[in-house]
Amino acid sequence: MTNPTPALFKNIADTLINGTFGAFKKPLIVTTNDTRNPDTGVITAGATYNVEAIRTSLSYSESQQYAEAEFALIVENVGLPSLTAVDFSCAFDGAQLSIINASVDGADAAWRLLCRQ
Repeated sequence: MTNPTPALFKNIADTLINGTFGAFKKPLIVTTNDTRNPDTGVITAGATYNVEAIRTSLSYSESQQYAEAEFALIVENVGLPSLTAVDFSCAFDGAQLSIINASVDGADAAWRLLCRQ
């Protein structure tokens, strides 16, 4: 048996998101805001990422802990910045969303965004 590695989990995430559940993907536009380094005053421009996400229900514990969230999005972590380290906004299937919580799995394979429309 193969020991689990981050690469194995990324491969599984890719298979599930793009293969098994690929028909459920819809466009997600993630836009990071400009950031200013307080020490140097240098402003780094934000960026826009066009990816795809799968909408899913909240788990019971998520619905209890994040009462304002309505649903979750699963996003393969390919080419995205650390969404917990930047201010960002996003639109899913054309609708602007409020992000209540963003978390990535331990292998950095996929993001789970808890959202409100």
